[in-house]
Amino acid sequence: EDARRVEGVQPAITPREMSFPLPEIMIPGVALLTLAIAVGLVFLRELMDQRVRYTSDLAGIQGARLIGVVPELTDDPSAPKRVEFVVSESPSSVLAESMRQIAFQVLKPMAERGQRTLAVVSALPDAGTTTLITNLAASAAATGRRVIVVGANFRRSRLADVFGTDQRARGLSDVLAGHASLASAIQHGTAGVAVLSAGTSPTIELLSKGSLANVLRELKSSYDLVLIDTPPAVVAGETMEIVDNCDATVMCVRAFRDQRGLVARVVGQIVSHRSALLGIVLNRPQQTAGGYYKRNFEVMAKYAKDAASQAAPASGSALAAPAGGAPDA
Repeated sequence: EDARRVEGVQPAITPREMSFPLPEIMIPGVALLTLAIAVGLVFLRELMDQRVRYTSDLAGIQGARLIGVVPELTDDPSAPKRVEFVVSESPSSVLAESMRQIAFQVLKPMAERGQRTLAVVSALPDAGTTTLITNLAASAAATGRRVIVVGANFRRSRLADVFGTDQRARGLSDVLAGHASLASAIQHGTAGVAVLSAGTSPTIELLSKGSLANVLRELKSSYDLVLIDTPPAVVAGETMEIVDNCDATVMCVRAFRDQRGLVARVVGQIVSHRSALLGIVLNRPQQTAGGYYKRNFEVMAKYAKDAASQAAPASGSALAAPAGGAPDA
């Protein structure tokens, strides 16, 4: 009885086109969704990455004043052979100019304030403290200052090797232990710089006996600038003991490795001590050199090259001029 009420309105039509999914809608939609996910992941990664990569990352750290940027060796268009003593071995390189700018930012305020002892610290190993010390020492010695570098890194000192002195000779640890006099432990190294190496009695507890202050006081009376190479602050508790005995401090930060929180912690420790924090040196910002800094480096290299090419013909013409005519009175 119910079936009689059903009437056929029209026969069923077989579909000739797909109603879902529609390619003209799905393809752009999926592309936009993929792009949104990729952008979100990149943003999340940038947000979670706490490494110091750019100079702007140091702006949010209280007391972290940037005084210079040292490029990667391979980013220097002048292609110097090594970073140590680049200011004297490759004076026209970008690395040398960067080191000279840092030296001006360090030596000028120290001279104005009458400061003579400078501690160069880092949070983690291989941040470039020894390289900065060698070039600061060479820059200061070139101006006629009496300079001495002190190896206070008893765990892994490189000063003796870099300055070409005897690693097995008496040094700071022997002076602190009373096994040698200060005068007998000082050696003469590269670039006219005196060297007081770590020594042969690397007992870390010697630095906290209070005798370090006496050694630095005696060095200040004989030298215009005393540069102290310190161990990394994270792995060595005696670093802040050394900082507290120095007039000023410079911190080296390795780009794309040191965490912002760690840098802020070390900066806070330095500021809480007697030593004045002159600023931070950002070392080896590899990827940042592809943009703003790369253009700066290229301009610096081109300027130095143009100056050298202009100086050569000028000097040659000056020598050749008297040969063609009578000499001047």
